[in-house]
Amino acid sequence: SLIPGDHVIVESNYGPVVGKVIVKPRIVENKDLPKSMKKVLRKASDEDLIKDRDLREKAGEAFLKFKAKVEEHNLPMTPLTSDIVENGKKIIFTFFSEDRIDFRALVKELAAILHMRIEMRQVGARDEAKITGGLGTCGLVTCCSKHLRQFKSISIQMAKTQNLMPNPAKLTGGCGKLKCCLEYENSQYAEIRKTLPKAGSIVETPQGDGKVVDLDILKKLCVIRLEEGNQIKIPADQVTVKSEKEKNLLPNNGKQTKISQTGMKIRTINTGKINEQ
Repeated sequence: SLIPGDHVIVESNYGPVVGKVIVKPRIVENKDLPKSMKKVLRKASDEDLIKDRDLREKAGEAFLKFKAKVEEHNLPMTPLTSDIVENGKKIIFTFFSEDRIDFRALVKELAAILHMRIEMRQVGARDEAKITGGLGTCGLVTCCSKHLRQFKSISIQMAKTQNLMPNPAKLTGGCGKLKCCLEYENSQYAEIRKTLPKAGSIVETPQGDGKVVDLDILKKLCVIRLEEGNQIKIPADQVTVKSEKEKNLLPNNGKQTKISQTGMKIRTINTGKINEQ
């Protein structure tokens, strides 16, 4: 009988902790459950909530000391979070750094001040963005801090598959890495691309032969440059690829030259006149 907003005691790798219900419980099949799913032990009592509040306040105070010590030692790291676990016996400090850090002296000093076991957890740029949160260029809360539970491998090829301009400012997120959302529709674009001619292909259309210069993938449209020089946009099902090995139309001193697959015949197009050699 749990509802969103209820506080509960759940299992964790560091013992029972207080959590909050954010989605109404529902019945799912065992095969659909994540392997890392932890059990809800019971609803949290008032005593549990008071203890959790005290530990959070203590962790906040410890974080300020952690941050001050990092600055004192001039370490190239960005403090992110602090969490007290194991009933107050241990504290976990999370930080971001692109370098390997020797923090042995830092840990020794913090342990002496806090009288707890210290665990230092280094994370990368994407995890830093997940922890700190913020808004993406789309104007919405970043996916990593809202709903993503794990990061998938993102490649620049995904942007190429979706015909996106190679603009780093638009393709990278707040973490400085390629945006996670590039993966969301990549498989759909890849499937549609299989039904379309490749850019640069020599094709036959109802208006004549030409070259594919661009694609509107979702609408399944091809932008064709005809031999006469004008461009048309037509459905892909009206286009027939003649030969991918055939030479493309290339600029040549104001002219355009097309060389046949055999290389024996040259057609020169210039100011509306066609001369064959």
